[in-house]
Amino acid sequence: MIDEWEQIRNAFTRFSAESSVHSPGNPDRRIALAGKTEKWVQDIESVLDAQSAPHPPVFGILASSAVPAGKDLASGLRKGLGQDQLSGYVAAIERAMLVYARERLAGQERFNRLFVYLFSGLVLLFLLVASIIFSFRSRFIRSSLKESHSAEFARQIILVQEAERTALARELHDTIAQDLLCIKMATEALRRTVSRMDTRYSEDFNRLVDQEAECIHQIRSICTELRPPELEHLGLKPALASLCDTFGMRSGIQCRFLSSGFESVGPECEIHCYRIVQEALNNVRKHSQAREVLVQLTGIRGSRLCILIEDDGAGFDTEAVQTPGSRKFGLAGIRERIHSLDGTLSIQSSKDGGTAIYATIPLTSPALRI
Repeated sequence: MIDEWEQIRNAFTRFSAESSVHSPGNPDRRIALAGKTEKWVQDIESVLDAQSAPHPPVFGILASSAVPAGKDLASGLRKGLGQDQLSGYVAAIERAMLVYARERLAGQERFNRLFVYLFSGLVLLFLLVASIIFSFRSRFIRSSLKESHSAEFARQIILVQEAERTALARELHDTIAQDLLCIKMATEALRRTVSRMDTRYSEDFNRLVDQEAECIHQIRSICTELRPPELEHLGLKPALASLCDTFGMRSGIQCRFLSSGFESVGPECEIHCYRIVQEALNNVRKHSQAREVLVQLTGIRGSRLCILIEDDGAGFDTEAVQTPGSRKFGLAGIRERIHSLDGTLSIQSSKDGGTAIYATIPLTSPALRI
């Protein structure tokens, strides 16, 4: 609408210049200009008819000011009115279009702010829900483990925990991740639309799209940590190799993975071994200040599976972390997993010599047999 009006105004300016020299101007040019003006008014009225009544404020400006002045201009051109009257109609339309442009830009800015607020609220809601879920899940696991230390009870709790992780990963991927992807696509479409009108907001939209892409990437990373796809589709050794590679890239700590003596184990043993190594590497990253870490899996004559996680970082007091009041939930989780598999755990640590976690899991159950 604004571009069409610019064309009409330029044509009227040329017509006025001709009229001042060759009064009263070219009649054919006058009629053609009247036709353009009438066509412009018809286009505005078609847009207004498509809007629900009453018209929004930005379109109300067109309905109340631009359309009547446009009709007067077209009628005055056909009737051959004087240049002063025609210029007054043009000035009235010009004022209406300026107000319309300002209101539309202000409305677009309000919409952009609202979109940012809604997106920020969605992200905060997701973080709140996730924190509540993890908080209740952790409390449930801790309270349940206090009630009984039997191997079977701990095993069932851990299986429920893994089922929750799988369900949560699936829900995050199928709901929030997909919703954020739709929001990102809508933002990109809105960016293209706004850029055609005004390029000043392109950089802001680019930053918003990048933030949305980062949120999607973080959610997918969380889903991968909750339920690693390599473990489900490829097995324990490829999953641990990928875990060590990812750990090295993210932490900057050199991580070596070695395996020998076995090809595969049962799915229950695989998820336990994966979580044991995952939790041990998290402890290395958070507390050890290590430069190198070794993860080694060894099968011994088809009857036992040995796991070694060794680093060269700062050690800790092994007796203190095993007391009932200790809040080292990571090591407690490792201990409970090994206990549920009837395995043994040995932790050796010193402030100068690093830390070595050595776990032995018997493969006597049919589900855990190599």
